Amino acid sequence: MFSPCLCGSPQGAAVCSHSPKSCSENVLLMCYLSFVLQVMLELGTFCGYSAVRILRLLPTTGKLLTVERDPHTADVAEEMILVAGFKHSQVDCTAQVAIAQLQSCYGISSVDLLVMKHNVADYLADLQTLENSRILSYGCVLLVLKSHLPGALQFLQYVHHNASFKVVSQVMDVMEIHYLPPITGPAL
Repeated sequence: MFSPCLCGSPQGAAVCSHSPKSCSENVLLMCYLSFVLQVMLELGTFCGYSAVRILRLLPTTGKLLTVERDPHTADVAEEMILVAGFKHSQVDCTAQVAIAQLQSCYGISSVDLLVMKHNVADYLADLQTLENSRILSYGCVLLVLKSHLPGALQFLQYVHHNASFKVVSQVMDVMEIHYLPPITGPAL
């Protein structure tokens, strides 16, 4: 379902907002973007709709990096984001390549919100790379889509059995996970 679009207006980019899948994602995005989050990373841009939703709610000092490895899909997302009136730089590469370049190329040293909706088979490796490179901030919120698919099984086992992650809720196929690693300090 498409609605009329006013070029340059984020409100005009309200496509697909009535399907159950996008509603569950939107509810979680609205909840977490009401907090003051500064840096968000979206792995899997698709049509750019969630990127526009995030951008609408970001503070002026906030930053969103979206990663899409399929060039055609990235072009569609770029058009959607531009029509919504946002300037951006496009990243067309795999999540692993983007993660390796977060600090050096994009100036991102920590992430407050991670949206994962790319290839579910890559979820675990990408999460572990982010975790090992200490990119996830304490309390980082992970919104994980498509967690019900068979390829996500190892990822699910990892977050359920790792004390650094707390699965907070699941609405349809969207999981909310908080990154809460043990705080270590100097010995007393």
